[in-house]
Amino acid sequence: MENGKSRLHSQSRGRVQHVTVKDFRPISLTSFVLKTLEKVVDRYLRDRILQTRPLHPNQHAYRAGYSTESALHAAGIFMDIKGAFNHTPLEACREALDRGIAPPLVDWIDELLRLARSQIKRIIMEWTESKHNEWWSAAKGCRQAKLMLGPEPNSDWLRQAQNRGREYISLLTHIITGHGHLRYHGHKIGLVSDSTCRWCGADEETPLHLLTACDAAAERRRKSFGDALPSLEDIRGTKASRLIGFWREVVRTN
Repeated sequence: MENGKSRLHSQSRGRVQHVTVKDFRPISLTSFVLKTLEKVVDRYLRDRILQTRPLHPNQHAYRAGYSTESALHAAGIFMDIKGAFNHTPLEACREALDRGIAPPLVDWIDELLRLARSQIKRIIMEWTESKHNEWWSAAKGCRQAKLMLGPEPNSDWLRQAQNRGREYISLLTHIITGHGHLRYHGHKIGLVSDSTCRWCGADEETPLHLLTACDAAAERRRKSFGDALPSLEDIRGTKASRLIGFWREVVRTN
């Protein structure tokens, strides 16, 4: 257990393909103290509580020898329900503990169930993000975007763009990809004959040039970012709203 929490690892289910999250089984590595406590509580529930208030005969979830298949056979229904018991609401689990069990113990079990579910969600998110990062690293092209975002996509900019209007997202896309009203991009697609910055004439007119080096935009960078010559890392750590505010002032007004 690390910092009071268990560590979870994913283990293959033995399937041919390992593509979706369901192809893996989460394995919880808890401390021996927690394992011992779980066994003590389990023995208490089985030997004391369930002896006086047994489970309903048609209770098929989380019982040895029972499954979704046995539940369907008991009901006379033959169909395939995948992971039905995995989606049992936590509130239903808590209600099932209303059998004379001490409230502190009910709270402890409820907290364990919620913690396990939150950890599984975290693992799924981390797995998805790692796969996305692998794709991003292996993707060909996207030179401007990779330069702006770095080796891993900027999740902060993505979160900040949520629930924003079309113009906001469009401008952020222009900044990241360079596919906007800039001479470098216009020159690449044959719209303009020169890719040199129209404001300073010192370098190619790209998002990175305007955000970090263009002399003509130095004062506006100072006002927007607090530095007339910010580094690329500074730009990556800047809020999307500041980037867009700067972009509106420099690109849209010229």
